Amino acid sequence: ILLVIMPTAFASTYKDVDNSKYYAEAVEALSTYGIVSGYAGYFNPEKSVTRAEFAKMITLVSGLEDEVYSKAGIRRFDDVALSHWGNGYINTAAEHKLIVGYPNGLFMPEKKITFAEAVTVLLRAMDYTTQDLGDNWPYAYMVKARGLGLTEGINLGDNSFITRGDLAVVINRALQTSLNGSTQKLISKMDINMTD
Repeated sequence: ILLVIMPTAFASTYKDVDNSKYYAEAVEALSTYGIVSGYAGYFNPEKSVTRAEFAKMITLVSGLEDEVYSKAGIRRFDDVALSHWGNGYINTAAEHKLIVGYPNGLFMPEKKITFAEAVTVLLRAMDYTTQDLGDNWPYAYMVKARGLGLTEGINLGDNSFITRGDLAVVINRALQTSLNGSTQKLISKMDINMTD
């Protein structure tokens, strides 16, 4: 009898996510939770993330998906049409001050999100505020994220565009981290039942 021992306990859902990659486990977890999905069997881990895409992710992470449908019929930003696939997510994320628009009334849904912006939004979802972290952006936010272990091993400059693979890692770590001033973890905001 020939036994084959697999190094990991899962087979990748995506053709371009090798199980040996540092982001593989995070991508699988977020796919299971419904936070991320691929394109025709591919995850595109090296692809940058747009503000619209991240608005969807952070809305789901924050357990706000029940609000998306009712917010989809509102035009909140001049550059986000009612017909835009992410309109409901963008409006929900903006209303909860997770991802906000620009002073000129625009959201810039196709603009790529930076490492510091992604970290800032995740910390907001974890109930951190400017009162907690101060006005020294992005420095104070990056220091907090590093202290929480969210960014360990992610070697990006604050203003570098974050990839889908790196973002999956940071989100997955955030989900397992306690909310500000609470023993509950961020994942508790999501309406999911995990079984062993």
